[in-house]
Amino acid sequence: MSGVSKDNINELKNFANPPANVKLALEPVIALLLNKSTKPEWAEIKAELKKETFKNSVLLFDKDKIGKKCSAFISSTYLKTEGSYNIDAFFNASKAAGPLAMWLKSII
Repeated sequence: MSGVSKDNINELKNFANPPANVKLALEPVIALLLNKSTKPEWAEIKAELKKETFKNSVLLFDKDKIGKKCSAFISSTYLKTEGSYNIDAFFNASKAAGPLAMWLKSII
């Protein structure tokens, strides 16, 4: 995550309608940061990406504060089926989506 630049994050937040793999990579990341047990809408994802503190909120995230419902939601919705949360595809979709997806998998 530390290698993701502000320009990489700006690329994500400037998508009006993101590629499917960008959206799929970011939905559970934002759900985790917000401790949600529901899928965030793209507008909500963009709002989080626009925050100046976004990158630091990822880098300084306290995994001990993950709610059980949030963890269960992310695991069952995104990580349960082998290969459905495809890190390589996310790297191909965006320079920021891949590292964010890797971070998510390392936390959950």
